[in-house]
Amino acid sequence: MNLIKKESVFFSVSLVFLILLITSIFGVITNSDLVSAEFSLRDNQSYHIDGVYGPGDYLRGWISISLENEPVDSVLEDNQDNEITLIEWLESDPGIYKDTDYSCSPNDCGIGYSVIDSSTSQNFSLGGRDVKILGFEFNDDIGNIENIEFDVQSNAAPSCNNQLEIDFFSDSTVLIGNNKTTGNICTSKKSNGCFDAARDDYEEYYLETENMYCQKIRFSESPGFEIGAYIINEVADAEINMRVYGEDFGESKDTCSFDIDAEEGYYSCKIDFAVAKSKEYYLCVDTSEGKGDAGPRVRGYQSDNGGCGFYYSGSGAQPENYAFDVYITGKEFDEIGKISVKKDMEFLPGDTDLTELMQDYIGEKYNWDLNCEDSACIVPVKFTSYADQNITVENISIQYKKEAGPITYMDEISVLSTSPARINSINNFTKISLENINFSMPTSFKTYDYKMELGNEELFEEVIVIEKIPSIKSLTPTVTASGFPTPLEVDVELVDNASITEYKWEINGVTETTSANKLTYTFSEYGGSYDVTVSVTDENDKTASKTFKVFVNSPREMISSELEKKQQNLNNIITEIEEFPLFHQNSIKQVINTDALNTGLTELQRLATQADGEDDYNALIPQILDLKIPSSIQTGLSTGQVSFYSKTENVDVGAVSNIAGGSYDVDEESDYKSGVVDWGTSYANTKVKYTQINAIYNGNPETLLNIFDVHIKEIVPVEYPYYLFIKKMRNLNFDKNYQEANESDYVAIQIDTPDKIIKFSTTEPVTFTNLPIFLSPSLDNIEVLQIIEEGEEPQIKWALFILILFFLIIFGVVIYIVLQHWYKTKYETYLFKNRNYLFNLINYINAQKKKGEKEKDIVKKLKKQGWNSEQITYVMKKYLGKRTGMWEIPIDKLLGKFLKKKQQGAQASGQQKQQAKKIARTGFAPKSARQGFGKPRPGAQGPQGNMQQKDQEKSKK
Repeated sequence: MNLIKKESVFFSVSLVFLILLITSIFGVITNSDLVSAEFSLRDNQSYHIDGVYGPGDYLRGWISISLENEPVDSVLEDNQDNEITLIEWLESDPGIYKDTDYSCSPNDCGIGYSVIDSSTSQNFSLGGRDVKILGFEFNDDIGNIENIEFDVQSNAAPSCNNQLEIDFFSDSTVLIGNNKTTGNICTSKKSNGCFDAARDDYEEYYLETENMYCQKIRFSESPGFEIGAYIINEVADAEINMRVYGEDFGESKDTCSFDIDAEEGYYSCKIDFAVAKSKEYYLCVDTSEGKGDAGPRVRGYQSDNGGCGFYYSGSGAQPENYAFDVYITGKEFDEIGKISVKKDMEFLPGDTDLTELMQDYIGEKYNWDLNCEDSACIVPVKFTSYADQNITVENISIQYKKEAGPITYMDEISVLSTSPARINSINNFTKISLENINFSMPTSFKTYDYKMELGNEELFEEVIVIEKIPSIKSLTPTVTASGFPTPLEVDVELVDNASITEYKWEINGVTETTSANKLTYTFSEYGGSYDVTVSVTDENDKTASKTFKVFVNSPREMISSELEKKQQNLNNIITEIEEFPLFHQNSIKQVINTDALNTGLTELQRLATQADGEDDYNALIPQILDLKIPSSIQTGLSTGQVSFYSKTENVDVGAVSNIAGGSYDVDEESDYKSGVVDWGTSYANTKVKYTQINAIYNGNPETLLNIFDVHIKEIVPVEYPYYLFIKKMRNLNFDKNYQEANESDYVAIQIDTPDKIIKFSTTEPVTFTNLPIFLSPSLDNIEVLQIIEEGEEPQIKWALFILILFFLIIFGVVIYIVLQHWYKTKYETYLFKNRNYLFNLINYINAQKKKGEKEKDIVKKLKKQGWNSEQITYVMKKYLGKRTGMWEIPIDKLLGKFLKKKQQGAQASGQQKQQAKKIARTGFAPKSARQGFGKPRPGAQGPQGNMQQKDQEKSKK
């Protein structure tokens, strides 16, 4: 009996092993993914990394590595939670070139395909969101592809959503879908754009014959649409036109019209404009017969913050600060039946057909001579289903002419499998820089064991130290000409404001030392790159080092390539700038004048065509180097609405006195500054949204612009004028006219609503952590602390008696209020003695969020870097715009009613003012407003009116 059991177990194990063996062999035969991959490091000098960094610095060094069939998506990662894919690492090094230092299979380093099964037809079933990839395999030396046809049959039923998407080349270049419609309307696919139907403060805009009211609306994926608007009309027989335009506002995509009667309401018409992929278009409304003020009208409203519409008068798109009651509703898709794919189908990009696009794909993916004899060229077609359906692909007919031979016919389509492309080193070992992968170092001052892996295999382990050292940011230029005295300049960020005492430059085995951050060097040979290592030492004897690559060409080549590069950069940033919101665009254009850059570049291009000889070239090169055009304009750090508290050092009581009114004694200036800060935190909730705009020069981001949205919302009603004071900063620009008052180093904007947003930009190096702004009313509304002189009889003995009597009851409340105020104004400084650490942390969280990291994972990473739980909790709440302090006792609201009555009943006289300055402050509540500032907000005077009133009072005296 035991023998039988043992034999049975042995037979079972053997059978399982045999099945696994057969499966493995079959997998190797049928799946090209199972390709061995490996890498190796050079035996000697295999890598180098710097051992000393400042907090949050980036990794510096290089690795000499040989790659063999390594997947492009292999991950290079360290034990500080930094990671990058292999292909991104290679592309980050400007000295590494594809097809020179490494090759990809397939050639474009994209997704690779292999054939599983080929047949004259393919039949398969797909459910919602299922994907099937088929394709065509070429094994000949192709001269030209003549024709392509095939049919797709589906039994999908009618639906409001497109049931099938056919993606030729699997890269969204050519999308083919169902464009048949039942004519029915899908109410679930209705959109009004930015128009808010819940609002009731509409205005009416008269329609005209030559001008239109247009609104950006995202059109859903649909075979057609019902488009319409809410029309008000008292005259019968009016004709209304609805038009659809693209983002470029060129030729209209489609149009339809409808007649209206004398009743207001929604009117519409239908178009068969098919949208294969959801996209934004402009929907416009006008009338064929204008009737002036008696004619039809469309309703809408102006919206400075959330508009998407504008008035079109024939001059292109305008600022989108309106919203109109226009709408689109998608039609229902009919059953698919049969889709015939042909070479000249509609909606192909440009003036091309499917065979031309197929040849381009093979050229880019494999090789441009279209020779597929040695290695098969596979053209994929991805089928994505959005409904349960059975699909048949049949009647395949592909005709192509061989390079040397007759017309060849293909009638098969293949089922494909996918795998990442593979990378191989061309010159055995390749030295790849780690300078531009932006692996951030820890922020705590201590020693770390630093490890790095590629594809889960260790590359190296080294000890690094984090201490306060200077940070070397960039070197310019990084491209120059041989024989030209090149002015090199390094940008260094100081630590603790310790100036640099020595700059050491190592170039081509030669070391030079300077006391300034500049060195003129002549590179003798061209056709390659030079390593330029810059080491700096500051007055605290702290050192830092960084190596840059400087590419050297012949003068003619350098001039030609640099002018071409600058032209590409200029074209790129012009396009990128147009993608920003309108206010961002205007602010960026004030800092980067693209018209002036274009003029300067055009002149240099003209001089380059006329240059002849070394003297002309050498005269032209400095001008080219001086013309700095960023390669890209990008959004850097961007926060949500972060709570903001003013600092006393940013308060200017002189500016407050001159603009808002009131007077103060010089020896009480610091007390008034504290009073202004307390007033701002007690009467208004101020939040700041910060957006950093960066210009990219030589791969390094430089802050170009800082943009702030300051949101001021009253905690309790304030019935006298008060202002937002903003320190004058470089290139200060507002999104609109706020009727700002100017006084010495400040501008002031009157807060005329209980909830107000003020937007501005500046090139000043400030962020949300050190923004020099504050809120203040007249100084007569500010309380200052009383200093009781020795021997002075206190006037509030009764209050002390009550305080002692109820001490046990209110002691806890008093302590809570004190802690509440401390948490509100001092807690942040307590947690972060250096506010730059707070900024760096929020920057880090922002970067991790963009990568898709979850909050709990970000917290784990921060703990690994040495931040404590209290700091992490605070900065996460700060980033998300959540409450960071204690739950607040609404003492301001409780005192609000009392203050209101007190202010209305108070009369300001010279004697009362003088006495009021000596009264001890008992809370955060201000004194009663004097007569000139006690009026309700709707009738409040502006800055100029206040100053005129003071002049009148002086003249009367």
